[in-house]
Amino acid sequence: MRLAPLLWQLFRFLLPPTLIGLTWIYTYPFLYGCSFPPAVPSELACHLPGSEQPGRAAETAPFRLLCLADPQLEGGSSVPDYELGKTWQEQGVTGVMGRVGKRWRKQLDLWGNDRFLAHIYWMISWWTGPTHTVVLGDLLGSQWIDDEEFEGRRRRFWETVFKGGEMVGRGVTEKGGVEDGFGGWERRVIAVAGNHDVGYAGDLNEERLTRWEDGFGEVNWEVRFRLPEKDGSNETSSTIVRSPLDAALTPELRLVVLNSMNLDSPTLHPHLQKDTWDFLSSTLPGSSLTKPPPNIGTILLTHIPLHKTSSHCADKPFTSHFSAAEGGGIREQNLLSSSTSEVVLNGLTSTGSSALILDGHDHVGCDTFHYSHPETSGWTTEPFYRPRLSLRPNNTHLQHSPIDWGRSSGIREVTVRSMMGEYLGNAGLLSAWWDAGEERWKFEYESCAFGVQHIWWAGHVLALIEGSLGLAALVRGELEGRRTKRELGREKKAQ
Repeated sequence: MRLAPLLWQLFRFLLPPTLIGLTWIYTYPFLYGCSFPPAVPSELACHLPGSEQPGRAAETAPFRLLCLADPQLEGGSSVPDYELGKTWQEQGVTGVMGRVGKRWRKQLDLWGNDRFLAHIYWMISWWTGPTHTVVLGDLLGSQWIDDEEFEGRRRRFWETVFKGGEMVGRGVTEKGGVEDGFGGWERRVIAVAGNHDVGYAGDLNEERLTRWEDGFGEVNWEVRFRLPEKDGSNETSSTIVRSPLDAALTPELRLVVLNSMNLDSPTLHPHLQKDTWDFLSSTLPGSSLTKPPPNIGTILLTHIPLHKTSSHCADKPFTSHFSAAEGGGIREQNLLSSSTSEVVLNGLTSTGSSALILDGHDHVGCDTFHYSHPETSGWTTEPFYRPRLSLRPNNTHLQHSPIDWGRSSGIREVTVRSMMGEYLGNAGLLSAWWDAGEERWKFEYESCAFGVQHIWWAGHVLALIEGSLGLAALVRGELEGRRTKRELGREKKAQ
């Protein structure tokens, strides 16, 4: 029986779905239209009736932050370790084969998961061109692993998942200086510590903190980026009158990386908590005797989201504790306490004209808006609504949000959806720019999801099968062709 024709038929049958699958996998940012939000100026992008000033097109934002969250790399500790000798005695060859199969399947799953996550990072980075990248905690799958397992996962993180990326070294994090422009950070990956990295307040200790900082960078640090003149300012051709003092203020964007794991009490090691609070107090002081500088914008990068009511996000307010014998500290925590959240929000409003919070932890993701209304005390939280293009009554300016105008000075908090396949391989795209017309920093955020990891697996398995079929058809066709020639030669000799 000649198999080559059958193999070619199978090859041709599987070729269209294979090409479609691979095309989608390697062009999905383009097919979904994934891109960083443009820097929209304060002037209208289109001319409105009665407007004396012509519209101005949007521009590429000078600061573009790729936001990834909760990859949670598993490792050797998650691979089943069976005593095959005992299994052989109890269950025979069938039991051994079953246990070996489960172990092999888990190892294959880890191998594929690393490359699925790497595909998301590589594709989004290549297509959108971020200036900065952050992973918002839970880089690893467990804080209770030993040092050898930690080192293995750290190596996979940098050499496979974020291959080509670089840790933000202590030369940057310790000085907390000011950098001119946003260049030079394209390969750096900002790593935020999460509960699966260093633990909650009840089990975070110096050993875990030290190995994390050696492998991924400091847990508390800040950096300021000074905007070069006429870079990303969205300045119009019209003359903008400023006071001499305002003219001397160069716009600066601050990135503040905060370890939120031990902000709340009780904690296992109070001195480590004091270090975090000292950093928070010095970086985001809760009160100021002077008006916040209008040229400063702040992006807070942390892991645990701020306090909200149970109706806003997937994760509800929840905290559990270790037993008294184990120290009594926080064992698990979905959200920061209301008092801690208020300190963070007050600190953000006292240090600049605009701020944004990015965090992880809640794998589903969430988008909220915190505001302090003049008629109420404290902070109120509501879901954030996408800005819509509509006119304010008796005015020719745009309404930027359906939230009423008394709340316009609030702070948006984006809890970035997990990049794990179960949560569709999500990536967040944050743009920031200085709007010279309004003289403040502006932020806008979009999401781009790949889909479940099974799509990645199916596309590459199909490609492997298709390649194997094509190779087998070529080899089989060559062998059958040679056999046919030999048979024809024998028949001619026989005649």
